Amino acid sequence: MLNSDYLPLHRDGSTLSATTRHSIDLGTWDEGADNVSDATAMSAEKDQKLRGLLIPNALIRAEAAPVTVSMPDYSIGHHATYPTPSLETQTYVKPAGTTLHGDDTRVTMTILKDRNTLGRIPNELILMIWMHLQSLLRRYERENPKPLATLPFTLSWVSRHWRVLVFNTPSFWCDMYVGEETSKQLLKLQLERTRCNPLRIHAHIAQREQAMQAMKRLMSTMASRWESLDFVLLAHAKDETSSHSSRKKIKHASVAELSIPLPELRCSRMTKLSVTGETEFPEAFPLMKRGAAQLRDLTLGSVNIKKNLHLLTGLTSLTLKDGRFLPSPRRFSEALAACPDLTVLSITGSCVSVLDDTILQANRLRALEVSLRDSDGPEDLDFGSYFFSVLRAPNVEVFRMIDCSANALRCIVAELQKHTIFTDHLTKVVLGHSGDLKMADDCATHSVSVMSLCSVFPAMQELDLCSCWTSVIKGIREAHGPGIFAPEGGICVNLRTLTVRNSSHRWNRKGTNTVPLELEDELRALITGRKAGPFAIQELCVEPNVFLNFTTLARTWFRENIKLVLLN
Repeated sequence: MLNSDYLPLHRDGSTLSATTRHSIDLGTWDEGADNVSDATAMSAEKDQKLRGLLIPNALIRAEAAPVTVSMPDYSIGHHATYPTPSLETQTYVKPAGTTLHGDDTRVTMTILKDRNTLGRIPNELILMIWMHLQSLLRRYERENPKPLATLPFTLSWVSRHWRVLVFNTPSFWCDMYVGEETSKQLLKLQLERTRCNPLRIHAHIAQREQAMQAMKRLMSTMASRWESLDFVLLAHAKDETSSHSSRKKIKHASVAELSIPLPELRCSRMTKLSVTGETEFPEAFPLMKRGAAQLRDLTLGSVNIKKNLHLLTGLTSLTLKDGRFLPSPRRFSEALAACPDLTVLSITGSCVSVLDDTILQANRLRALEVSLRDSDGPEDLDFGSYFFSVLRAPNVEVFRMIDCSANALRCIVAELQKHTIFTDHLTKVVLGHSGDLKMADDCATHSVSVMSLCSVFPAMQELDLCSCWTSVIKGIREAHGPGIFAPEGGICVNLRTLTVRNSSHRWNRKGTNTVPLELEDELRALITGRKAGPFAIQELCVEPNVFLNFTTLARTWFRENIKLVLLN
C-alpha cells in the first residue's frame, strides 16, 4: 500500500509527486535513490529462490512476479482528486462516485472501509514493536542467533506495506549469521540493505568447509564495519567420537582452515568480541595482532590466552572459558592492571598456569562469576581456594557461583571467611548447580554448604537460585536459626528478595515437570518464619514454568502473603 504518508523520499527529503505516473516495484525500491527505476533488481526466479531458502511455506504467497502499483492522475474540473487507498486490496482504486452541487464545486467520495488491522497501525508504532521484538531475540543470541538474523526477511513477507518499511530501515538488517546453511546471494543482499551501518556478525564455522570460502572473504572485506563478532569454531563431523563418549576427539585446526583472517583484521568499530570453540584452536592463533581500540567486551574460550593478553587493554567485561596455554599469575595480574575500568569478570575453570602468591587487583570490579564444571577434581578445588585467596576486589556487589558442587562451595567459603573485605558489602548472590542430587546424603551435604555460604554474606539482600533444589531452600531456612532476630547473631538478616529459577532441572526422579510439594512447603516455611520478625522477605521472583507447576492452593497463598513477581 502506498499513500501520501508512505511515499518514498528523495535525498533532499521531498516526496515523489503523486500526480506523476510512476511504476514502483515494492520489492526492489532503494531508499536514497534519486528516482525509481522501472528495471527490477530482483528477478521473479531469484525472488522465488529467496522465499524457498528462508520464508516458511505458510508465508509464501502465490504470485512470483514483482508487484507494481500505478498512481494515475484523475481530475474533475479544477480540482485534482487522488485514488483512495484500499488496505484490504493493497491497491489504489478510483473513487466510486462524485457529486457537484451548484457554483460551489464539492467532491464527495465513497471511501472503502478498512478491515485490515495491520494496515491501520502507524509506521512509528510498527517500528517500535519491531525494535522490541529485536531486543527480545537479542537476549538469546548466544544460544541461537539465527532468528535475529532472519527477522527482517520474515517481516518483509507479511505484507507489501511491511516489505517497503523493513527494506528501508537498514538497522534491522545489521545482525548477520554466517553458517553452513547460509546462502551467499542472501548474505550479499542483506549486506546491501545495511548501507553503511555497523554490523553484528555471528560466524559459526566448521573446519575445512571449502564451500564457505567466498562467503567468508566477503565478510572479511567488511571488517571495518564490524561492531561485534561472535566466532564459534564448530567441530568437524569426522572429529566426533561415538555417542557413548562424553568428549570429542581433539583435532587442531590450522590458521588456514579457519578462513576468516582474524589475526590480520583491523576492526576499528568493534566493541564486542567472542571467540569460542567446540574444539580447541591452534596454539599459534593470535586474535587481531594490532588490537582493537574500541573493544570493551571480550570472551575467549578454548583459545591460547597467553597470545591474546594484548586484547585485555581497556576492557570493561572479560569472560574466560576453559582457556588453554594459560599465562602465569604475574602476566595475568599485569593484564588486569591494563584494564582499570574492568567491572565484570567471568571465569570458567582456571585462568592461570600455576598457583602462587601474586595478588590479582581489580578495584572497580562490580560483578564476579566463577564456574567450576568438574568441581570435584583436585585441580578445580585448589584453584577455587587459590583464586579467592589472591583476589582483591573490594567493590564487588554481585557474585555468581555456577556449576559448583558441595565440595567446591566448602573450599570457597573457607577462603571467603578469611577475606571479609570481599564479602561484607556484597548485595546479590547467584547460586547455580550442575548434576542431580538424588541421594539423601548429597542433599544434606548441599544444605549444610548453602547454610555456610549464607553466613559469609552479611549484607546480602538478593539471592538468585538457578535450578532451585528443595535442599537449597531448606539450607537457607535452617540458616535462620534461633538467633535470627538478634542482629549480632543473625544470618542473612538483610535478605529481601528471593529468586527461584528452574530452566533446566527435572523436578523429580520420574522425569515429570511437577514441582514437589517439599519445595512449596519449604518456601512457605521460609517466608512464614521470616515474616514473624523484622527481617521479612519482601519479594519472591519465580519463573513461569515454576509458578505454573505449583498447586492452586500454593499459588493463592504466595499471592496473599508476599509480593510475587513472574520473571520474563
